[in-house]
Amino acid sequence: MMNRTISNMRTYAYELYKIQWLQRISTERHLDALRNYVEEEIPEKFEMYENFEEYLEERGFDGEIYSCYEEFIDNEYKDEDYMKELFDNEKIFNYYKSIDPEFGENEDEQE
Repeated sequence: MMNRTISNMRTYAYELYKIQWLQRISTERHLDALRNYVEEEIPEKFEMYENFEEYLEERGFDGEIYSCYEEFIDNEYKDEDYMKELFDNEKIFNYYKSIDPEFGENEDEQE
């Protein structure tokens, strides 16, 4: 079982990743996705998707969407250079490295 501190830091990293990913999406694409969500949901009386986030997870932005949490942990999370850039804070980055034994592990190191 993973301890709460590691779990919280992984969630923090994933939320940063999603924000960074969404910054690449233009405002117009974001608005289009929201409009499409509402247009599709009106006939269904908003019963098809629980909320806009669920719609995005299913449909994305013209088919593009950020990685799910598990994919993020298996890939970006284990890329030390990427994570250092994502955190953009030396103190947080060093703390993160020190508490999570899986941080920075990748397939090349495990062979």
